[in-house]
Formats: sequence, C-alpha cells, structure tokens
Amino acid sequence: MKLALTLIISISFSFINYSQNDFMKKSEKLNNYLQKLLNDNPEKPVANILCFLENKKIGYTYYQGFGTISLENKQAIIKEQPFKIASITKMFTAVVILQMYEEGLIDLDRPIYQYLENLDFIDFETIHILDGKSYGKLITPRQLLLHRSGLADMFEDTRTQFDEHILNNKQKQWTPKLLFEKYYGFEVNRLSKFEPNTSYAYTDIGYFLLGLCIEQISQKSLAENYRNRILNPLNLYNTYFEYYEPNTSDLELAHAYVKDLDATKEINTSFDWAGGGLVSNTSDLKDFIQSLFENKLFKKEKTLELMINNDMYGFGVSVFHFDKKTYYGHLGFWGSGLFYCPQDEVTISISINQTEPSFDAYKMIKKIIKIIK
Repeated sequence: MKLALTLIISISFSFINYSQNDFMKKSEKLNNYLQKLLNDNPEKPVANILCFLENKKIGYTYYQGFGTISLENKQAIIKEQPFKIASITKMFTAVVILQMYEEGLIDLDRPIYQYLENLDFIDFETIHILDGKSYGKLITPRQLLLHRSGLADMFEDTRTQFDEHILNNKQKQWTPKLLFEKYYGFEVNRLSKFEPNTSYAYTDIGYFLLGLCIEQISQKSLAENYRNRILNPLNLYNTYFEYYEPNTSDLELAHAYVKDLDATKEINTSFDWAGGGLVSNTSDLKDFIQSLFENKLFKKEKTLELMINNDMYGFGVSVFHFDKKTYYGHLGFWGSGLFYCPQDEVTISISINQTEPSFDAYKMIKKIIKIIK
C-alpha cells in the first residue's frame, strides 16, 4: 500500500513538473515571438504590445507587456498599461441595450426614431436616403446592433473629408450633436447602402444612435450607463469612457499610431463615442468577455444566445474562425483585439497600438493560438 501511494505521489509530481515546464516553454515562445514584432520604423512603428492570454482547460495564463509608452517616451511599458480599445466598445454598448431589453425598456423591433424624437439634431426623414427615398423611420435597434440598417459610415465613406477635418481640428472636443452635424454636412445620409434589413454594412453611425437611445431612455449619460451596468459590477477599474468621464487609471495610455502619426499625443478622439470611445487594459477586457460568457451581465441565458446568434456579426459581437474553432469578440481600429472561444475556454486580449502594422495581424492571432493550445 505504501509503495503504491509513493508511486502515485511520484507520478503526480512528475505531471506537475512537466506541466510547469511546458508552460514555461509556451511563455518563452510567446516572449520571443511578440518581442520580434516590436519596431521603431518611423513610418509604421509598433512601439508596444500588450496581451492577456488564457487557456483555462490546461490552466495556462500569460499576461505581459512589451516595448515603451511611445517612440518619444522610452519608459518601459507594464502589462497593466491602458489603451484605446476602439470598436471593442461596441460590445459594451450592445450589452447595455440588451440589458434594457431584458428590463422591458426598449423594443428591439420598434423604430428607433420613436426613442429619439426629442433630439432636434437628428432628422429621421433624411438620415437614410437611398435612390431619392427616405428609409430612416424604418430603422430599428435590432438592425443597428447587427449593422443591417443600410446607413453609411462617416469614418469610411467620407474618410478623406473626415480625416482632413480632424487634422485641421486635432483637439476638437466632440459631442453626439457635433457628430451628427458633420454626418449631415458631409451628406453621408445620401450615401446609404441598402434598404434597412436587406444586407450588412458596418457603420459607427448606428452605434451612435444606440448610444443616444441609452441616454434618452435612461435619462443618464452613456458614461454613467457603462459604469453602473458593467464597469462597477465587474470591478473593471482600469476601464473608463475617455473624454466623457474622469480617468480611473493613474497610468499613461500606451500610445497608438496611425502609420507615423502618434494619435494618442496629437488627436482628441472623442469622436469615437458609443462606437469606440472606451479605454481599458487587457486584463479588464479578459474579465469582461469571460463574465459575458459566464452570463454575469444578463438575467437570462437566452439573451447571450441572442447576442451571439449569427455566423458573421451578432449584436455588437464579431464571429471569427481560427483553427476550425469559433471565437467571439471584436477588433478595434487602433490595433486592439478581443477573442473568446467557449469550446476551448481560450481568451485572447491584445493591443498592438498600430492601425497598419507591417505584419499580418490575423497570422499573429493564429500563431498565438497555436502556441497556447
């Protein structure tokens, strides 16, 4: 009996030692791979990389930061460093809308204009013009969540005009009113792509409308809704709505670049608002997406099913396929990505803080998955 017990203990410790060695090898591979992606190329710098990777099934976690705050500020980055999460924000906006849906405060299939009639800076008779016809009063919250409204996108469809305006007004503080004034001023409303609910076209404008719905229905700011409904309940203390509430982190942002432009230093990005205005770090984002799939943010399991029930894009959630497995999450313009695979319990939260890196970001994610599996 004693011999058998000794043998079991010996085997157990051998397994633990092997597992730890295996994890160390994975971490070494990740360190070497990610550090090589850093560069100080003045045209397309990648000054820093931040990541939180987790494979719960095998008990492996990797939480690191590489590089410096910026090309100018050579202070070494730390793993907790916050960054602009850009369109990952859409997941938060969608969660708030779905929480309101559970509470009976919003009907996903009721025309959106009925929630926003008090806003004089939005004209639903002209917000969506296609072939000379108006479809604005047919748009619903469901269509906006799914990017099926047909609305054009100011950041893409009139990108040259918008970028020129930004570069001439780098520190302009935006509001939803100013955003929609520019939307009509650039005549984005006349660039609508299809009749509502007949196709798919990604647009931040739809999420601006959803943000306004949240404010009008709750009679509280969008920042308050994010904080009261998601950030405080989940203890996401490193996450805040940049430019619309006080910073909750004492750490400087990891600087994001658009090619050679230091956007964090040069540009007030308050124009991202409900479509991309949150700041966070990789650990908070990991907690957010895991909490979402653990159903800590909804009262009913079927609400999460509603959110992710799509082959390409659900309610504020993109669907990705890596290694023949399905991942849910979102990409962010400034170089961020959040991915979760329920089947394998794998989480990837990462930021490279460059909109146009010299390497293939999708291949990077595939490489990371291969290492941590």
